[in-house]
Amino acid sequence: MFLLECCKDTLELLEVINMEMAIQHLCFPPRVQWQRLSVLRLPGFPMALDARDLQAAFPNLQHLSMPSPRMRIDGYRPQQGTDAGAWTALSSYTGHLGYLLALGGGCRVSRLFPCEEFSQWEEWAFAPALRAARPRYIALSLQDHRFAPLCEPALWAAAPELEYMALDFGNSGNPAELNGALAGLCIALRGTQITYMSLRFPSPTYHTNDDLLHSVMTSIRYAVGMGLSSLRYVEVDIHYGHHQVQGVHQLLAIRPPGGIATGVRTRDDIVFESLDVSRARSLKEVLAR
Repeated sequence: MFLLECCKDTLELLEVINMEMAIQHLCFPPRVQWQRLSVLRLPGFPMALDARDLQAAFPNLQHLSMPSPRMRIDGYRPQQGTDAGAWTALSSYTGHLGYLLALGGGCRVSRLFPCEEFSQWEEWAFAPALRAARPRYIALSLQDHRFAPLCEPALWAAAPELEYMALDFGNSGNPAELNGALAGLCIALRGTQITYMSLRFPSPTYHTNDDLLHSVMTSIRYAVGMGLSSLRYVEVDIHYGHHQVQGVHQLLAIRPPGGIATGVRTRDDIVFESLDVSRARSLKEVLAR
Protein backbone atom coordinates (compact mmCIF):
# COMPACT_ATOMS: atom_id res chain seq x y z
CA MET A 1 0.00 0.00 0.00
CA PHE A 2 2.98 2.30 0.35
CA LEU A 3 3.18 2.52 -3.45
CA LEU A 4 -0.41 3.81 -3.59
CA GLU A 5 0.07 6.64 -1.14
CA CYS A 6 0.41 9.06 -4.06
CA CYS A 7 -3.21 8.43 -5.10
CA LYS A 8 -4.81 8.52 -1.66
CA ASP A 9 -7.05 11.42 -2.69
CA THR A 10 -8.32 9.87 -5.94
CA LEU A 11 -8.40 6.08 -5.63
CA GLU A 12 -11.96 4.70 -5.60
CA LEU A 13 -11.53 0.98 -6.39
CA LEU A 14 -8.70 -1.37 -5.48
CA GLU A 15 -8.41 -4.98 -6.66
CA VAL A 16 -5.36 -7.01 -5.67
CA ILE A 17 -4.54 -9.78 -8.18
CA ASN A 18 -1.69 -12.03 -9.35
CA MET A 19 -0.03 -12.37 -5.98
CA GLU A 20 2.44 -15.12 -5.15
CA MET A 21 1.07 -18.25 -3.51
CA ALA A 22 3.20 -17.73 -0.40
CA ILE A 23 1.37 -15.81 2.30
CA GLN A 24 1.54 -12.06 1.77
CA HIS A 25 1.26 -9.38 4.43
CA LEU A 26 -0.83 -6.35 3.53
CA CYS A 27 0.87 -3.39 5.20
CA PHE A 28 -0.25 0.22 5.39
CA PRO A 29 1.69 3.45 5.85
CA PRO A 30 0.83 5.02 9.23
CA ARG A 31 -1.91 7.66 9.38
CA VAL A 32 -2.59 7.55 5.63
CA GLN A 33 -6.21 7.23 4.51
CA TRP A 34 -7.78 6.58 1.12
CA GLN A 35 -10.98 8.50 1.84
CA ARG A 36 -12.59 7.97 -1.58
CA LEU A 37 -12.01 4.25 -1.86
CA SER A 38 -15.37 2.45 -1.77
CA VAL A 39 -14.60 -0.94 -3.40
CA LEU A 40 -11.90 -3.31 -2.17
CA ARG A 41 -11.33 -6.76 -3.68
CA LEU A 42 -8.67 -8.87 -2.06
CA PRO A 43 -7.35 -11.97 -3.84
CA GLY A 44 -8.06 -15.63 -3.43
CA PHE A 45 -4.47 -16.13 -2.26
CA PRO A 46 -3.02 -16.46 1.25
CA MET A 47 -2.89 -13.08 2.95
CA ALA A 48 -2.35 -11.67 6.42
CA LEU A 49 -3.59 -8.26 7.55
CA ASP A 50 -4.60 -6.31 10.61
CA ALA A 51 -8.30 -5.46 10.73
CA ARG A 52 -7.68 -2.17 12.52
CA ASP A 53 -5.16 -1.06 9.89
CA LEU A 54 -7.55 -2.02 7.09
CA GLN A 55 -10.46 -0.06 8.56
CA ALA A 56 -8.31 2.96 9.39
CA ALA A 57 -6.92 3.11 5.85
CA PHE A 58 -10.33 2.83 4.13
CA PRO A 59 -12.82 4.57 6.44
CA ASN A 60 -15.53 4.97 3.76
CA LEU A 61 -15.44 1.50 2.24
CA GLN A 62 -18.78 0.19 0.95
CA HIS A 63 -18.04 -3.05 -0.92
CA LEU A 64 -15.59 -5.66 0.38
CA SER A 65 -14.64 -8.97 -1.25
CA MET A 66 -12.36 -11.42 0.62
CA PRO A 67 -12.78 -14.85 -1.00
CA SER A 68 -9.52 -16.48 0.10
CA PRO A 69 -9.97 -19.51 2.39
CA ARG A 70 -6.42 -18.97 3.67
CA MET A 71 -6.49 -15.48 5.08
CA ARG A 72 -5.32 -14.42 8.53
CA ILE A 73 -6.88 -11.36 10.09
CA ASP A 74 -5.39 -9.97 13.28
CA GLY A 75 -6.70 -7.28 15.57
CA TYR A 76 -10.12 -8.64 16.56
CA ARG A 77 -10.55 -8.66 20.33
CA PRO A 78 -13.99 -10.13 21.07
CA GLN A 79 -13.89 -9.31 24.79
CA GLN A 80 -13.08 -5.66 24.24
CA GLY A 81 -15.90 -4.60 21.94
CA THR A 82 -15.60 -2.81 18.63
CA ASP A 83 -12.79 -0.34 18.08
CA ALA A 84 -13.82 3.27 17.60
CA GLY A 85 -12.44 3.29 14.05
CA ALA A 86 -14.15 0.07 12.94
CA TRP A 87 -16.63 0.07 10.08
CA THR A 88 -20.22 0.27 11.22
CA ALA A 89 -21.81 -0.51 7.83
CA LEU A 90 -20.99 -1.99 4.43
CA SER A 91 -23.21 -2.12 1.36
CA SER A 92 -21.94 -5.58 0.45
CA TYR A 93 -19.59 -8.25 1.74
CA THR A 94 -18.41 -11.29 -0.23
CA GLY A 95 -16.26 -13.73 1.69
CA HIS A 96 -15.99 -16.17 4.53
CA LEU A 97 -18.22 -15.52 7.51
CA GLY A 98 -15.43 -16.00 10.03
CA TYR A 99 -13.51 -13.17 8.38
CA LEU A 100 -16.49 -10.87 8.69
CA LEU A 101 -16.49 -11.48 12.43
CA ALA A 102 -12.72 -10.98 12.54
CA LEU A 103 -13.28 -7.45 11.24
CA GLY A 104 -14.88 -6.59 14.55
CA GLY A 105 -18.26 -8.31 14.62
CA GLY A 106 -20.22 -5.06 14.72
CA CYS A 107 -20.53 -4.15 11.04
CA ARG A 108 -23.97 -3.94 9.44
CA VAL A 109 -23.98 -5.46 5.91
CA SER A 110 -26.87 -4.77 3.56
CA ARG A 111 -25.98 -7.49 1.02
CA LEU A 112 -24.27 -10.62 2.32
CA PHE A 113 -22.64 -13.17 0.00
CA PRO A 114 -20.94 -15.98 1.98
CA CYS A 115 -18.29 -17.76 -0.10
CA GLU A 116 -18.72 -21.13 1.57
CA GLU A 117 -21.25 -23.69 0.52
CA PHE A 118 -23.55 -24.50 3.44
CA SER A 119 -21.87 -27.88 4.09
CA GLN A 120 -18.52 -26.07 4.49
CA TRP A 121 -19.72 -23.40 6.88
CA GLU A 122 -18.19 -23.09 10.29
CA GLU A 123 -21.36 -23.41 12.34
CA TRP A 124 -20.02 -21.16 15.07
CA ALA A 125 -19.71 -18.30 12.57
CA PHE A 126 -23.05 -18.16 10.74
CA ALA A 127 -25.40 -17.14 13.54
CA PRO A 128 -23.05 -14.46 14.99
CA ALA A 129 -22.33 -13.14 11.48
CA LEU A 130 -26.06 -12.94 10.75
CA ARG A 131 -26.67 -11.09 14.02
CA ALA A 132 -23.86 -8.66 13.27
CA ALA A 133 -24.71 -8.07 9.60
CA ARG A 134 -28.54 -7.95 9.85
CA PRO A 135 -28.70 -8.15 6.04
CA ARG A 136 -31.54 -7.13 3.78
CA TYR A 137 -30.23 -9.32 0.95
CA ILE A 138 -28.50 -12.70 1.27
CA ALA A 139 -27.28 -15.29 -1.25
CA LEU A 140 -26.48 -18.83 -0.09
CA SER A 141 -25.05 -21.94 -1.80
CA LEU A 142 -26.54 -25.29 -0.77
CA GLN A 143 -25.61 -28.80 -1.85
CA ASP A 144 -29.10 -30.28 -1.58
CA HIS A 145 -32.17 -30.41 0.69
CA ARG A 146 -30.12 -31.13 3.83
CA PHE A 147 -30.05 -27.70 5.43
CA ALA A 148 -32.03 -28.25 8.64
CA PRO A 149 -29.94 -25.75 10.68
CA LEU A 150 -31.29 -22.98 8.46
CA CYS A 151 -34.86 -23.88 9.42
CA GLU A 152 -34.63 -22.52 12.96
CA PRO A 153 -36.83 -19.41 13.44
CA ALA A 154 -34.48 -18.15 16.16
CA LEU A 155 -31.68 -17.95 13.60
CA TRP A 156 -33.58 -15.59 11.30
CA ALA A 157 -34.91 -13.53 14.19
CA ALA A 158 -31.46 -11.92 14.00
CA ALA A 159 -32.27 -10.63 10.49
CA PRO A 160 -35.73 -9.04 10.81
CA GLU A 161 -35.14 -6.69 7.85
CA LEU A 162 -34.29 -9.48 5.39
CA GLU A 163 -36.15 -8.87 2.11
CA TYR A 164 -34.34 -10.99 -0.48
CA MET A 165 -32.93 -14.51 -0.38
CA ALA A 166 -31.17 -16.40 -3.18
CA LEU A 167 -30.54 -20.13 -2.84
CA ASP A 168 -28.24 -21.83 -5.36
CA PHE A 169 -28.50 -25.63 -5.15
CA GLY A 170 -25.72 -27.90 -6.33
CA ASN A 171 -28.06 -30.90 -6.53
CA SER A 172 -31.81 -31.03 -7.04
CA GLY A 173 -32.17 -34.34 -5.21
CA ASN A 174 -35.59 -35.79 -4.51
CA PRO A 175 -38.39 -33.22 -5.04
CA ALA A 176 -40.40 -34.68 -2.15
CA GLU A 177 -37.49 -34.22 0.28
CA LEU A 178 -36.84 -30.74 -1.09
CA ASN A 179 -40.50 -29.89 -0.58
CA GLY A 180 -40.36 -30.49 3.17
CA ALA A 181 -36.99 -28.77 3.66
CA LEU A 182 -37.91 -25.68 1.65
CA ALA A 183 -41.25 -25.35 3.42
CA GLY A 184 -39.45 -25.54 6.77
CA LEU A 185 -37.04 -22.79 5.78
CA CYS A 186 -39.83 -20.55 4.51
CA ILE A 187 -41.79 -20.96 7.73
CA ALA A 188 -38.65 -20.06 9.70
CA LEU A 189 -38.52 -16.80 7.71
CA ARG A 190 -41.89 -15.58 9.00
CA GLY A 191 -40.16 -13.18 11.38
CA THR A 192 -38.41 -11.40 8.50
CA GLN A 193 -39.68 -9.07 5.77
CA ILE A 194 -38.82 -11.55 3.00
CA THR A 195 -40.36 -10.31 -0.24
CA TYR A 196 -38.45 -12.12 -2.97
CA MET A 197 -36.95 -15.62 -3.15
CA SER A 198 -34.68 -16.73 -5.98
CA LEU A 199 -34.17 -20.50 -6.28
CA ARG A 200 -31.64 -21.99 -8.69
CA PHE A 201 -31.31 -25.73 -9.41
CA PRO A 202 -29.58 -28.08 -11.83
CA SER A 203 -32.09 -30.12 -13.80
CA PRO A 204 -33.07 -33.27 -11.84
CA THR A 205 -31.49 -36.57 -12.86
CA TYR A 206 -34.36 -38.90 -11.97
CA HIS A 207 -37.31 -36.49 -12.12
CA THR A 208 -38.63 -33.94 -14.57
CA ASN A 209 -38.27 -30.19 -14.39
CA ASP A 210 -42.04 -30.03 -13.91
CA ASP A 211 -41.76 -32.28 -10.85
CA LEU A 212 -39.18 -29.95 -9.36
CA LEU A 213 -41.20 -26.83 -10.17
CA HIS A 214 -44.33 -28.37 -8.66
CA SER A 215 -42.41 -29.24 -5.49
CA VAL A 216 -41.18 -25.65 -5.14
CA MET A 217 -44.65 -24.20 -5.69
CA THR A 218 -46.17 -26.62 -3.17
CA SER A 219 -43.59 -25.61 -0.56
CA ILE A 220 -44.17 -21.91 -1.10
CA ARG A 221 -47.95 -22.25 -1.07
CA TYR A 222 -47.76 -24.17 2.20
CA ALA A 223 -45.47 -21.59 3.84
CA VAL A 224 -47.61 -18.66 2.73
CA GLY A 225 -50.64 -20.48 4.07
CA MET A 226 -48.81 -20.91 7.36
CA GLY A 227 -48.23 -17.20 7.73
CA LEU A 228 -45.34 -16.14 5.46
CA SER A 229 -47.40 -13.13 4.46
CA SER A 230 -44.55 -10.85 3.30
CA LEU A 231 -43.47 -13.03 0.35
CA ARG A 232 -44.54 -11.58 -3.01
CA TYR A 233 -42.28 -13.09 -5.68
CA VAL A 234 -40.55 -16.41 -6.33
CA GLU A 235 -38.01 -16.83 -9.13
CA VAL A 236 -37.21 -20.41 -10.18
CA ASP A 237 -34.25 -21.12 -12.47
CA ILE A 238 -33.59 -24.74 -13.56
CA HIS A 239 -30.55 -25.25 -15.75
CA TYR A 240 -28.75 -28.13 -17.46
CA GLY A 241 -25.23 -29.33 -16.69
CA HIS A 242 -21.95 -27.54 -16.19
CA HIS A 243 -22.59 -25.20 -19.12
CA GLN A 244 -25.63 -23.75 -17.35
CA VAL A 245 -27.92 -24.25 -20.37
CA GLN A 246 -31.30 -22.76 -19.57
CA GLY A 247 -34.10 -25.23 -18.86
CA VAL A 248 -36.93 -23.50 -16.97
CA HIS A 249 -36.87 -19.90 -15.80
CA GLN A 250 -40.03 -18.49 -14.26
CA LEU A 251 -40.94 -15.46 -12.19
CA LEU A 252 -44.06 -16.07 -10.13
CA ALA A 253 -46.11 -13.52 -8.21
CA ILE A 254 -48.13 -14.78 -5.25
CA ARG A 255 -51.82 -13.96 -5.45
CA PRO A 256 -53.39 -12.62 -3.40
CA PRO A 257 -50.44 -10.84 -1.78
CA GLY A 258 -50.33 -11.80 1.88
CA GLY A 259 -52.08 -15.14 1.38
CA ILE A 260 -54.06 -16.25 4.42
CA ALA A 261 -53.45 -12.90 6.08
CA THR A 262 -55.69 -11.28 3.46
CA GLY A 263 -58.66 -13.51 4.16
CA VAL A 264 -58.01 -16.42 1.79
CA ARG A 265 -59.94 -19.40 3.09
CA THR A 266 -57.50 -22.24 2.33
CA ARG A 267 -54.00 -22.76 0.96
CA ASP A 268 -55.54 -24.02 -2.28
CA ASP A 269 -56.83 -20.48 -2.88
CA ILE A 270 -53.26 -19.15 -3.03
CA VAL A 271 -52.26 -19.02 -6.69
CA PHE A 272 -49.17 -18.06 -8.67
CA GLU A 273 -49.29 -15.53 -11.49
CA SER A 274 -46.57 -15.98 -14.10
CA LEU A 275 -44.79 -12.69 -14.87
CA ASP A 276 -42.39 -11.75 -17.62
CA VAL A 277 -39.05 -13.03 -16.31
CA SER A 278 -37.35 -9.87 -17.63
CA ARG A 279 -38.91 -8.07 -14.64
CA ALA A 280 -36.78 -10.11 -12.23
CA ARG A 281 -33.71 -7.93 -12.67
CA SER A 282 -35.50 -4.66 -11.92
CA LEU A 283 -37.25 -6.13 -8.87
CA LYS A 284 -33.94 -7.40 -7.47
CA GLU A 285 -32.21 -4.09 -8.15
CA VAL A 286 -34.83 -2.28 -6.07
CA LEU A 287 -34.27 -4.70 -3.18
CA ALA A 288 -30.47 -4.42 -3.49
CA ARG A 289 -30.41 -0.67 -2.91
